[in-house]
Amino acid sequence: DVTRPESVEAAVGFAQDTFGALHLAVNNAGISGPSAPTGAYDIDAYQRVVRTNLDGVFYSLRYELPALEAAGGGAIV
Repeated sequence: DVTRPESVEAAVGFAQDTFGALHLAVNNAGISGPSAPTGAYDIDAYQRVVRTNLDGVFYSLRYELPALEAAGGGAIV
């Protein structure tokens, strides 16, 4: 669940434990919300999209970057 920092941290740790290091990350988790005009767009739906599509990438980078640096480098797509 990329909307929860502790879940992302655990996933990166799992990858490091399983494979010895993290060399590559693909940050493509994302959702689309309902199709509605801005004035009618449900605020909870908007926040769910932002938590997944924006916060999720930030949390992923937050934990991936130190792991990639520890491995001597890598790539994030």
